Amino acid sequence: MDPVQLLPGLAAAFHQDHHSGVVNGPKRAICVDVGAHHGEFVARMLQLFSDLESRRYHLSQRASTRFKSRFRDLVGVLAFEPNPNTFAALASRHRMQGWGDFGVCALQAALGNETGRQMSFHALDDDDSEASTLEQDHVSGHELARLPHRRLKLDVASLDAWLLDGYREPSTMAAGAGSSSCSLLDARRSVLDLSDDASALADQIFLLKIDAQGHDDQVLRGAHKLMAAGKVRFLIFEYEYAGQPRDLDAPRALGSTVQYLWKFNMVCFLVLHRILIPISDKYWTSAYDIASRHPRAQQSDVICGEVHDEGLALLIRSFGTSPVAPRAAEFALFALESLRADSLRMKVLTEWRHFAWSPAEVNHIEMIVNASAQPWARGEAMFLQVVDCLLRGLNAPAHLWPGLLRVWFRRAATLGSPSAVLELGMLEHFHGHVSLNQSRLQAAAFYRRVARSQNTMLAGVAAEMLRYLDTP
Repeated sequence: MDPVQLLPGLAAAFHQDHHSGVVNGPKRAICVDVGAHHGEFVARMLQLFSDLESRRYHLSQRASTRFKSRFRDLVGVLAFEPNPNTFAALASRHRMQGWGDFGVCALQAALGNETGRQMSFHALDDDDSEASTLEQDHVSGHELARLPHRRLKLDVASLDAWLLDGYREPSTMAAGAGSSSCSLLDARRSVLDLSDDASALADQIFLLKIDAQGHDDQVLRGAHKLMAAGKVRFLIFEYEYAGQPRDLDAPRALGSTVQYLWKFNMVCFLVLHRILIPISDKYWTSAYDIASRHPRAQQSDVICGEVHDEGLALLIRSFGTSPVAPRAAEFALFALESLRADSLRMKVLTEWRHFAWSPAEVNHIEMIVNASAQPWARGEAMFLQVVDCLLRGLNAPAHLWPGLLRVWFRRAATLGSPSAVLELGMLEHFHGHVSLNQSRLQAAAFYRRVARSQNTMLAGVAAEMLRYLDTP
């Protein structure tokens, strides 16, 4: 399956956000292409995302700096290719087609999961071959070992280092040395909109595409910071394995890689001909990893995206049109909605465990409450200060408010606040995740507990609310 076939659906997702006035929507389609080969993927992306031919015509008519800058407003591509012979062809195509005017920067570099060490790179002499690799197992015992190739020592760096940690490319890769179409400084400025000392991407990477001939999972783990910061919107990588048979839960097996991405809320789909099969979380099965048990028997493309991204649904509808599986898109959309619900529950649970009120908020509430002259007024004082914090803006995500308010309102109710009792009942009645009738029963059960309280004021409020709930 050629990943280029996924580009029309991705372009539709980008243009939908770009032209529909989505708040904080993407301004540019920034693509990082690891393993760019001769630039086939880059060329197709430029054509779909920026109307390349019409822009080239306008540039030929009026190639001013002002016009060139206008044609970089939609696309920025950073292409990595480690094979010297292949990169020479990529750089030549870059010059001949004027890709520099369209926001494309090509760098000869090898990427991995760490920075600061050299690795052996098996570079095939055949410029058209896509089999050059950092993976020794990919060559040993394979027909590639009999093909003319060189074994090179290359400096390897992670994608995080290149884009976030201020990595400086070795002098042999600097612009002007015949190994890059632009310098890394130029790439940071023109493609990624970074200043010289920037430590974070201004824009999200729209697409990270990896084709590293068995080394893809290592490149992914070298982008840990980008993933954790939510700086990658869509991801395409290739899965293949050519070593000795291994366990299906091995660290570099497909299941482990998909599980690693799910931690960042990235949902993945196995790409077949016009079919996308969900493989994340509960939809994973070992049948999707054939290569771990039968090396060299599988070469699969995988596409992933942030689980709540609306562009995923558009991609599924546009790509999943196989005549042999007419309901494949329907199944994928159902799986996406199910995974979204699971992801939201996981997110709320995680944030609830790690959330903490700021000291200023806690001190503000406690100070006002403790300053109340009369003990019976402290409950209402606490309730009013919590409401005041709510009106001013809580230091918490909105979906955590019901849980946080329950914590504070229970404390206020314990101090004798009838208002807090009413609010707790409202939270039970209208902010649950059950049916209206079930939430009504839960609210009634809460008021019955309060009605047995020794505090006559709270018991009276609860009894009154019980009469209201019992009224048809």
